[in-house]
Amino acid sequence: MSADDLVHLTRDVAGVGTIEFVETPRKREYWLLPEDATRRQRMPSVTTILRKTWPKPELLKWYARHGAETETLLEQAAERGKAVHALVEHYMTTGGLLALAEFPTDHHPYLQGMAKFLWEYDPQPLAVERLICHPELHYAGRLDLIAELAGKPVLLDFKTNPGGRVYSEAHVQAAAYRMADKRCGGEPIDDVLLVGISSEGAYHPVPGACDVAAKVWGCLLDSYGQMQRLERELGAA
Repeated sequence: MSADDLVHLTRDVAGVGTIEFVETPRKREYWLLPEDATRRQRMPSVTTILRKTWPKPELLKWYARHGAETETLLEQAAERGKAVHALVEHYMTTGGLLALAEFPTDHHPYLQGMAKFLWEYDPQPLAVERLICHPELHYAGRLDLIAELAGKPVLLDFKTNPGGRVYSEAHVQAAAYRMADKRCGGEPIDDVLLVGISSEGAYHPVPGACDVAAKVWGCLLDSYGQMQRLERELGAA
C-alpha cells in the first residue's frame, strides 16, 4: 500500500481525549483515546450508525434497477463526493480553486456547482474537515465545514447526486455532527445548511431541520445500541 492509500488524522480535545481517523482502500475507522487512559476505543461513525438503522426502501429499489452495476456506481459516487470535498477543503484553507483538469470529466459539473456556491455565498471558514466525537453517546465523525454566513456560525454539509437532492437522512447526520461538535467544545452553531450539488452544475441549499433531526438521532442511537446488544447476546449463545 502506498502512502497515497492511507489517511491518518488525529485531534486532541480537552476533556475528551485524542480522536483518530484512519482510512485505507478497505476501511475507514474512528478511534478515541480518552484522557488519562492507555487503551483507545473504536467509535462507530455517524454514517455507519445511519447505514444500519435508517430505513432505505428507495435505495433497495435503486439496487434492483442497477443490478450488477451497483458496486461500480457506488464507487463512482464515493469518488465524486471526495472530489467535491477536496475542492471545498482546498478553497477554505488556501483561498484557491483546484483545476478541473485534475479530476475526471464526469466530476466537472459537480465541482462547478460547488464553486458557484462558494463564490455566491462566500462562507468564511471557522473549521474545515474537523474530527469530532461524543464519548458518552459513543460515536464519531468528520464534519465538512463550519463557516460564518451572514454574520452567524453555520454548519454546512454537502451532498452530491444527479438531482442535487438533500434527503431527510442528511438532516439527521448534520444534527449528530452538531451535537458531537458541541461536546468537543466547539463554538455554538446557530444554523445548519445542507447543500445538494447536481450533475447539471447547480446547487440547492436547504436549511437543516435541527430540533426534529436531533430527536430522530437520539432514537437511532438507542436502536443501534439495542441491535449491538442483541448481536452480542446471540454471539455468546
